[in-house]
Amino acid sequence: ASKKTGRLRGIGIGCFLETSRGPADEEAWLRPSSDGTIEIVVGTQSNGQGHETSFPQLMEILLGVPASTFRYIQANTTLVPTGGGHGGARSLHMAGTALHTAAQDFIQKAKQFAASLLQTDPRSVVYENGIFYASPQNHPTGPHIALRDLLSATDKTQSDKWFEGYGAVK
Repeated sequence: ASKKTGRLRGIGIGCFLETSRGPADEEAWLRPSSDGTIEIVVGTQSNGQGHETSFPQLMEILLGVPASTFRYIQANTTLVPTGGGHGGARSLHMAGTALHTAAQDFIQKAKQFAASLLQTDPRSVVYENGIFYASPQNHPTGPHIALRDLLSATDKTQSDKWFEGYGAVK
């Protein structure tokens, strides 16, 4: 019917794209506690988006330990000098990216400490699903230590053995 009247009809797709991230300025830390938990410290502030759920879930995926391992601390200017506050959809992709970098930094630093406990070269330590393993090439018996045990073995008074992960989006 449309063709007879000179009209063309079809199927179209319209997309709307809006950046909600604001300026790229977010920092995050993963700070181990001697009680076996890890503090997730970010500058972004939740106002109903569920950061207290999504950030521990992200860390569960990245570090391979249960979300209950993490304690979420938000928008504490004493602990976080820089942060983006809140802004809806920006939080997960900004703070999440900073947390991803912090998780990588955390693992690298924790490998150093794990290596001393496993009595091996840090370059031979492998991290997988919450466990640090000494490479079988260096240690045929395959010694290992769980992240939760590594955290419990950590003493904050021995700062040379203390580690925290840091990440930023700038």
